[in-house]
Amino acid sequence: MWGRGSSSTAATEADRVVLAELAADAVIENRAAYRKVSACAGLWEAWIERDVQLGNGDFHDCGNNALAEIGLRLGCSRTIAENTAALGMDLRLRYPRLRAAFAAGELDQARVAAAAGRMCGFSLDTVAAVEAEVLAAARTLSPGPLGSEIDAILMRTAPDEYAELRADTKMFRKISKRALGDMARLQVDLEPDEAEAAWQRVCEVADTVCRYDRRARQYRLADAFTAIMHGETAL
Repeated sequence: MWGRGSSSTAATEADRVVLAELAADAVIENRAAYRKVSACAGLWEAWIERDVQLGNGDFHDCGNNALAEIGLRLGCSRTIAENTAALGMDLRLRYPRLRAAFAAGELDQARVAAAAGRMCGFSLDTVAAVEAEVLAAARTLSPGPLGSEIDAILMRTAPDEYAELRADTKMFRKISKRALGDMARLQVDLEPDEAEAAWQRVCEVADTVCRYDRRARQYRLADAFTAIMHGETAL
C-alpha cells in the first residue's frame, strides 16, 4: 500500500531499470521485425522473378507459392504474409528514411506499416518531399493519430494529388464477417463522415435505455446496432 504523502506515479530506481530494459527489448524486437519484413520481401520477389523465367506458356505461380510458404513459417494467413512482404518491398523501393529507422529499431512495424499505407499511391516526388516530416511524426505518434497527421501533411504538400487519390478510396468501401469462436465479428469500411454518422446513430439508440439498465456500454451499443438492423429506434 502507498503511504500517506507518497506518489503512485513516481518511478523507483527498480522501476527505471525495468523501463530501460523494456526500451532496449523494444529496439531488439523492432530490428527483428525489420529483418522478418525484409526477408519476406526478398523471398517473394525472388519467387516472382522465378515465375517470370518459367512462364514460357506453362504458368507457375511462384509468387503465390512464396506467400503460402511465408504464411506457413510465420503461422499467419496468406493475406498477412502478402502485406508483410509488400511492406518490405515498399520500404526498399519507396521509403528509404522509414526503412533506415525501422532497421535501427527506432520504429515498430505497426507505425511503419501505417506510414507506408497512408503514402501508398503518391508519386515518388511527393514521398521524397514529405518523408522526413512523416518520419518525425512516426517517432512520437501511435498508428491511429499518425495516419491523421500524415493525411494533413500530404494534403498540405500535394493537395491535388491527395484529392485525386482519396476520391479513389471510395471504391474500397466494403463489409466483411468472420467467426470468433462462439461469436462473430462484422466489420465495415466506410468514408469518415459515413462512419461518424453510423456511430452517432448507434450511440443515440444505445442511450435510450433507462438509467437503471445494468448492461455495460459495449453491450448496449451492440444491442443498439441489432435494434437498428430490425428497424427499431430505441432499446
